[in-house]
Amino acid sequence: MKLLLENWRKFTESSEDPELWGNCGMVAVAIAEEAKRRGLDPMLVFVHNADDEDTIMMGDYDLYHVAVTIGDDYYDDRGKISRDELNFDDFGEEDRDYYVDEFFLNEKVKDAIKRNTNWDKCPADFKERALEILDNETPPKESEVGHYDPDLGRYQMNKAPWQSVSSLISDIVMSMRRGGEELPSQEELFNMVDHEPYASYEEYKAARKKDMEGYANWFRDQRGWSK
Repeated sequence: MKLLLENWRKFTESSEDPELWGNCGMVAVAIAEEAKRRGLDPMLVFVHNADDEDTIMMGDYDLYHVAVTIGDDYYDDRGKISRDELNFDDFGEEDRDYYVDEFFLNEKVKDAIKRNTNWDKCPADFKERALEILDNETPPKESEVGHYDPDLGRYQMNKAPWQSVSSLISDIVMSMRRGGEELPSQEELFNMVDHEPYASYEEYKAARKKDMEGYANWFRDQRGWSK
């Protein structure tokens, strides 16, 4: 294992960010944890030479690389990669035998990573990198209130009828302010515009409040922020 890690360090000297390579398992856990927060189904991918699962979970062996798979795609610190890129040909051993296995994210798997990789940081240190990778490659699943827009590169609230009503009210407010007119109440403004499908101002206000609060909570969850 010592020789393996030494060869790995030589390989990473040419990497743009060699520190992350020694922590490939910690980066993978960070990506997997963020993916789970987004409602996705990640699996941790081990490239290794262990003979059986008991050894993988409890023993010592050569764990060449750790990545994440979500659906048919693979990810590590480089972002989205191909399956072929899981194995490094210049890792220090030519024609070595290795296996590629996938595991659910749990404490046993995390312990196996800690035991068999050259880590010196924890997944929390790579939270922002995980956000960056997943924002670019795997937008969160849509919800009733929000979605990720890949063209704009940011989260958006889903369209709802109350937004059209609000826009009409805003247009009236801007026009009245330009004319120096005194503004009526919000309910009076509501009654001045086409407010379908809302039968009353209270119904419109309740729908708007529900979506605004729901989107705020959903957005915090996507970013892993506490309320």
